[in-house]
Amino acid sequence: MNNILRILISFVIGLIGGITMVYIGIGTSLMITLLIFTNVIPDFRTAVGTMFLTNFSPILTIPTYNYYKNGNLDLLISVTTGVGYFIGSYITSTHYINSVSKELLHLMFGIYSLVVAYIFIKKSKYIF
Repeated sequence: MNNILRILISFVIGLIGGITMVYIGIGTSLMITLLIFTNVIPDFRTAVGTMFLTNFSPILTIPTYNYYKNGNLDLLISVTTGVGYFIGSYITSTHYINSVSKELLHLMFGIYSLVVAYIFIKKSKYIF
């Protein structure tokens, strides 16, 4: 795949991720899946690392402000979750980044996706 096509596909994936992030908060996991599925980034760890830079805080400033403005943000929970996220990501990325095989990462991500899908489909009350 040439670089222009990779850039075009990654831009479209970013648009899709931004739209889904604003509506349902799953932009990152969707973009990781799409980057791997389209073979723009074939390696799971590289896709995850790329998403860390993609989701750099200034990108989330506008939707966060709009959610806050509309009364859809719990500031205390946000800060507490953010501190936990920071500590967990720091410890894991510093000490344990290569301790899990790529195959196990794929399995863990797949199971996570299935569990989340089941929970949200069940909550939707359209099927169950």
